[in-house]
Amino acid sequence: MELATLIRERRSIHRFADREVDPALVAELLDTAVWAPNYHMTQPWRFIVTYGEGRRRIAEAVRIMKEKRELDPAKKKEVGEKFYNKIMAIPSPQPRVPAMERITWVDQA
Repeated sequence: MELATLIRERRSIHRFADREVDPALVAELLDTAVWAPNYHMTQPWRFIVTYGEGRRRIAEAVRIMKEKRELDPAKKKEVGEKFYNKIMAIPSPQPRVPAMERITWVDQA
């Protein structure tokens, strides 16, 4: 397939199936991804691949750590939950695009 075709037919998917991804497929994709060009051949990538109970335990540990570091007691739970959800890949209900960018889109339409 030609590069131009790949670029034109590329799509972003924001709704995912609720199923596990085969760890062998993840390893294959990461092995391919590290061949991408990088700044001065520094190869800055570091990967930690988790799934199942290990992922949940890491998410819970990060939640606790972030809640302990938050100085504002009113924000502790919100901050902890935010990081837990990121690790567990739970989508945020807020729009991903800042309001100012959406205003700009309308202005340019």
